[in-house]
Order: sequence, then C-alpha cells, then structure tokens
Amino acid sequence: MATPTKVLQTDETTQVKTINEPVWVRIGYDSGKKKIIVSPDPFWVEKGERVQWFCDLPHDPPKLHDDSCFEIIFTGETPFEIGKFHGHRCDSGRPKAAANKDKLYKYSVVAGDPRFGSIDPQGGVKP
Repeated sequence: MATPTKVLQTDETTQVKTINEPVWVRIGYDSGKKKIIVSPDPFWVEKGERVQWFCDLPHDPPKLHDDSCFEIIFTGETPFEIGKFHGHRCDSGRPKAAANKDKLYKYSVVAGDPRFGSIDPQGGVKP
C-alpha cells in the first residue's frame, strides 16, 4: 500500500509531505546578525501532526547534536501535553489544543551555548 501524502502549497514551491511526518522547525544561527533564528516562525501543525525541532547551531568544538543544544519552553499556555522539550530532534507529540487559526502560542528557544542567546517564536494548531 502506498504511503498517504498531502501536497503543501507555498508561494514559491509545492512540497509533497507524508501524512505522518512531523513539522520540522530549524534552530539555527544568523552569523551576520549574531543571533539565534527559528524557521518557520510561526510553525503550524494539524491535530494529527507533531513538531520536531532540529539543531543547526554551530558547535565549537564540533560535536554531535544532543539534548544540550537547546531547550524549548512554552511560557503560559502550550498546545501540547507538556511545555518543555530538550535538544536536537525533540518531539512535541500531537497537539492537545483545539484547532484555532487565530491562536498562536509563544515559546522560548534557549541555546545551550550562551553565545547564541534565546529567541521567542510562536506556533499554532491549524484547522
């Protein structure tokens, strides 16, 4: 049996994504602005999806990505069962919050390396 897919349409491109794949959020660093970046911001998940955050921060000395790369902290409300996640490839699980195109949840990404600092992006659950 073929793997179910859906087509995601964006302004520049069309992407085909497997239904059970997570929504990927990249944690990186803008060396020109000297600050941590998150993409996409905001993220959007559907009720059956989950988020996985990936580390794309430079490490000195180079090392494997692990739980010390960054911490995700939802302050206040969270769309997920728990509000704190650690490190490369951490997985949110499926959202518990009701779908609401007008509701965004604020969260903080705190880099394990203090040189990179933190950022406060957002995410939501789409209908």
